[in-house]
Amino acid sequence: MTDSKNSLASFRASHSWAFFSTTLALLSTLMLNTLVVLAQPVKTASKAIDAQIRNREVFHRRGGLPNIFYKIDTQQEVKIAYLGGSITGAQNGWRDLTFNWFRLTYPNTVFHQANYAVGGTGSVLGVFRLDDLLNEKPDLLFVEFAVNDENEMSIDRRILAMEGIVRKTWQALPNTDICFVYTTALRFCDTLMLTGKRMEAVIDHEKIASHYGIPSIDMGLDVVRLALAGKLILSANPLEHPHANVFLKKGDDYHPIESGHIVYAGSVIRELQKMNKKSLPKPHTLLMPYRPDNWQESHLLTPAQTEHKGNWEKFSDEQKDKLAGPVPSLYKGKPGAISRFRFEGNELGIYDIIGPGTGIIDVTIDGQLQEVKRFNHNCSFWHRHNIFLNKLPQGVHTVEIKVTNKELEKKLVMKPDDDPAKYANYDWYPIGILITGKLLNK
Repeated sequence: MTDSKNSLASFRASHSWAFFSTTLALLSTLMLNTLVVLAQPVKTASKAIDAQIRNREVFHRRGGLPNIFYKIDTQQEVKIAYLGGSITGAQNGWRDLTFNWFRLTYPNTVFHQANYAVGGTGSVLGVFRLDDLLNEKPDLLFVEFAVNDENEMSIDRRILAMEGIVRKTWQALPNTDICFVYTTALRFCDTLMLTGKRMEAVIDHEKIASHYGIPSIDMGLDVVRLALAGKLILSANPLEHPHANVFLKKGDDYHPIESGHIVYAGSVIRELQKMNKKSLPKPHTLLMPYRPDNWQESHLLTPAQTEHKGNWEKFSDEQKDKLAGPVPSLYKGKPGAISRFRFEGNELGIYDIIGPGTGIIDVTIDGQLQEVKRFNHNCSFWHRHNIFLNKLPQGVHTVEIKVTNKELEKKLVMKPDDDPAKYANYDWYPIGILITGKLLNK
């Protein structure tokens, strides 16, 4: 998951220097408010909403980023980690642009990047993925989950998960600086301009940022302001607007094109420049929790960590990466395979791969059986998926997960040219079992 580049010389040798020098030159002249007007300004629902958007703060400095800039000032090696979804994962997107801004701005410092962005994931999975990231010992952690936290599964969990990310990080690495960044999507831009309402996920993330003194940057607010000023088209075919700045290509309401990522990166760089004053390093202290039931104690269990029997197979790194992508491990359980464990907590979830050859698992919690389908309308192809079961009362729970061969009507998702044989199996492919709290002895 780590992308390490050691110096400006190696950067020039291993990347398209023309691309980055051109893009970063754009960024240096961009800084958001210098874009020329090339589009029809968008209008809000009222003057009051317009004023509210223009007066809202994009950036909250709070405690700043004292440790990373001290390491830069003293020319120590620096590692920057990015935890987020597909918007952060985009190649040559805001992640790479901000990382390479550091390298070009501070050429005497060696920088390394740890990319822990996984498409379609929010903070409720990110807090479980964090353990691997912390092994990289980053000096700065960007956290981007606002868009992917706007869903039913996350509503009651995102505050707990975001606080868990902060507390896990500072418990293990108290000198690691954290910065929350907030992206957006077309529907959230429309809602903001019609009603003045921010994304609920951003409001919740800000509660944690404020409590712990973490700086935050609302990149999405800059996007709307530029649209209001006629300096950005929110969604269009860029070929039809060759001289305008287009944020989203029509048909994709979430993932910015190159010019959109430049706006995101410009927002972050502008605020980083406000935090780069000389400072002395200081460890971040863990305050009293904002929520006592936060997910600081959250764990991703593999079948090997549980009492297991039956036909289990662990994939090799090569097999795992081919089927599942960037995940720590991957197992396959054949029908009849069982995993048992006990834990003290209140949340149980599944993180796995689903596709043509998956089916139903039986999950028994404290003697209560429920069928959990690991097959859906998208299972003509293999993809990562995660769910949480209904919240449990806080306490000790006994869990058994059994892979079944209960039949499903898979023909509904089969494509006309699909081979029916690839749908014949009913296996389970867990990346991990998600628990909050403590795993108890087998």
